[in-house]
Amino acid sequence: MSSRPLLFTLFLLLPALSAAQESERLSTVQVSGVAKSVPLPEGALRRSVSAEELLRMNDSRLADALRRLPGLGVQPGRPGQPDQLSLLGLGPGRTQILLNGRRVPPGFSLDDIAPEQIARVEILRGNSAGLGGEAIAGSVNLVLKPAPRRSTRRLQLGGSRQAGGSGDLRLQAQQGGALPGTELAQGLTLTALQRDWQQTLALDSRSDTSLRHEQQHYQGRSRQLQLAPQLSWNGEGGNSLSWNGQLEQAWMHRQVGYALQAEQGVAPDYPQHDEAYRQRRQAWRSDLDGRWQLAPGWQLQGGLGGQGQHQRSHFTDQGPGLDDLTQGHVRERSGQGQASLVGELGQAHTLTLGLSASRHQREEGRDQWLDGQPVSALRLAAGQTRAAWFVQDEWELSPSQQLALGWHHERLVLSSEAVRQRLGQDLPSLSWLWQLPAGQWRSVLSRSFRAPSLMQLQPRPYTSANNTALDPDMEGNPALRPERAWALDLQFQPRLPRDHRLSLGALWRVIDDPLMNATQWRSGALGVPRWVRSPLNGQRAWVRGLVLEGQWPLRPGLMLEVQATRSWARVRAAAGQPAELSLEDFNPLRAQLALQGPSAAWGQWRVAYAWQSGAWRRTAPGERSRQQPQARLDASLQRPLADGWQLNAGVEGLLQPRPLALEDYVDAQGQVYTGQTRRQARVALRLGLQRSF
Repeated sequence: MSSRPLLFTLFLLLPALSAAQESERLSTVQVSGVAKSVPLPEGALRRSVSAEELLRMNDSRLADALRRLPGLGVQPGRPGQPDQLSLLGLGPGRTQILLNGRRVPPGFSLDDIAPEQIARVEILRGNSAGLGGEAIAGSVNLVLKPAPRRSTRRLQLGGSRQAGGSGDLRLQAQQGGALPGTELAQGLTLTALQRDWQQTLALDSRSDTSLRHEQQHYQGRSRQLQLAPQLSWNGEGGNSLSWNGQLEQAWMHRQVGYALQAEQGVAPDYPQHDEAYRQRRQAWRSDLDGRWQLAPGWQLQGGLGGQGQHQRSHFTDQGPGLDDLTQGHVRERSGQGQASLVGELGQAHTLTLGLSASRHQREEGRDQWLDGQPVSALRLAAGQTRAAWFVQDEWELSPSQQLALGWHHERLVLSSEAVRQRLGQDLPSLSWLWQLPAGQWRSVLSRSFRAPSLMQLQPRPYTSANNTALDPDMEGNPALRPERAWALDLQFQPRLPRDHRLSLGALWRVIDDPLMNATQWRSGALGVPRWVRSPLNGQRAWVRGLVLEGQWPLRPGLMLEVQATRSWARVRAAAGQPAELSLEDFNPLRAQLALQGPSAAWGQWRVAYAWQSGAWRRTAPGERSRQQPQARLDASLQRPLADGWQLNAGVEGLLQPRPLALEDYVDAQGQVYTGQTRRQARVALRLGLQRSF
């Protein structure tokens, strides 16, 4: 028997079951209307982080600032690739990233936004009708600052350096203010960012018949130049209109040297070879948002957005017997729009109706030469089209209870080569708030999904020079189905004195068709038997967890913060495969302890210790992997200097062990392949200067 009807019944009965207790225990609690007391913003569990809190350590990259926020994890990309956000340890693909309330297009990078452009960050667990549907773990909404009306001038220079040559350097200038004689305000942000990296990996792999040692040395540099103009208008009666734009030019080059030695078994085809990759990228973004008061209690909200990028690349892989040249280009274009009508149908009743639509297209071409002779000319295309309507009804059941019901219907069309999928998703949501004398209780039951990315759908091969079970080719799967999930999120926040905060929460997820990756010996897109890794769907996954967040002042100015998330997950694979697997990119335990305060001699300081667990996980049939537990200690300070200047300094990555990853694979014949990868753990020193005038 399915658990869904029972779960719905219990959840809907909670307000009724609590009503009798409420009449006895809450007779003295007085709460005004939904819009005037504690609202249900978008019907989800929300934690809003202000710009002041986000920028208190003046991080040069947005990913570094977000890393400290409750429940958020930042998964580092490969050298030269952007970092990705992960909420509640469920992996980047299950976290919905929003920019001003709209879903960011595929290919969005956190490095596209400077930390100083952010007005606030909203971390939302659960889903609701107005947020969009791809929020299995939750959503992170990056709200941009409007153009400032007060005259603003700001200059910032900062950077970091690690042993071995890795580091970054950033220069940013901002200006803004009201345009004389008009109701308009303007702003302009210019950012120049350079990142250098060097990393050496030591990989050891063995099987019943082979033993290999390999070293990979990465080095490279990326440069970005961003120009972000703004315009905003505020009229009478709450009417407003704002525009945010961005132009970006980026360059990147990366070199990887491979040295492979076989002590046992068959010698590799290319024991020594060197890769060189160069990329040039132009990108633009334009967003227009507005609010209009149509009548007392009725507001129309709308927005239009467009993005695009064009990327050209040049790749070589050379060594004894190997001469590979590949030239490629990628062109992406996307547009989206959203409109909603919000009406107050009484003092304690709000109704929201909305429409949204988006279109994303990706075109890619790759021309390859081996030993100077052309061998392939691929032309690939993929697209994603969305159209949705939603309705959300919020009302006050009693002076202490508020309820929000929502329904989101989305039509999704995914196309990749000859495969075209048409999908319809109905996503209900139910949110309940109960005010108690001891605190506040929230619960959200919601339906959400996760669509495969265009990269996962495209059946294009990425080949490895020395093809093995632990270093396979990568290939997409046009027949992938979306993940679909039910989510239940619970949260209790006790009433505490000012500057004290405590939040206790629980989460539960049931995910159908979870996306996985599996390695097989088969004939892939190249038409010859090789080790190939590609995505596929499992049957069902279950996730449950606990969330803790707290803040306590130890004495005036001295603040202690604690964050922890503990989760458990299991996956049922397809018939004939192992019964219990784990989710990929799943982190069962993350915790952070931070202490911050002022110092008469040094200004504002902060020390944070972060830790995450490591354990063996069976992520696909025959495959296991283990990440070593990670710990790091970061210390930073801000010190005012003369003439309005401020010094920012920090040390990052203290106490961290040398990262170690283990993996093993058992093929269909029972052959076992094991491997381990060691990276370098490096401490980073960060310095910065800034001045506002």
